[in-house]
Amino acid sequence: MIVLVVVGAAGFGAGYYVAKKQESADVQGIAWPFGAKQLVEFPPAVAYGRLFFTNNPGVTFAVDATTGKEVWRHRSGRCTAASPAVDGELVYQAFLNRPPCNSGRSPGVLTGEVVVFDVNGGKVRWRTTIGPTESSPLVHQGRIYVGDWRGRV
Repeated sequence: MIVLVVVGAAGFGAGYYVAKKQESADVQGIAWPFGAKQLVEFPPAVAYGRLFFTNNPGVTFAVDATTGKEVWRHRSGRCTAASPAVDGELVYQAFLNRPPCNSGRSPGVLTGEVVVFDVNGGKVRWRTTIGPTESSPLVHQGRIYVGDWRGRV
């Protein structure tokens, strides 16, 4: 069985991932829905049989791709507009400023953050402060690349 993931599917509203079974060219029924309780705007990273994603108010989830059951979550208290990245045993997520999410304050005053989680339990391995960012992290050869509102990478 192949699992397809749809964000904000009709009938479920914003903030839902819906997995559908696909055994041929025809999509069968819904395998599972997962309610993230808030807007989920960006696609998940998929690794280790899990989906990793963060909703708009900054809650990062690890969800079992087969069952739709939550494995772990982390509340950052920051806004998010990016997908995470997975490399090795780590999940990398970039965050914007603290709410309000569409703050009119200068990017020079606001701060963002990159947080790195353990893939298995969601424990924070490290974090660093940057400018607010809507950039999804890119991990390549042991380095993480993230652009921010201040024009830095």
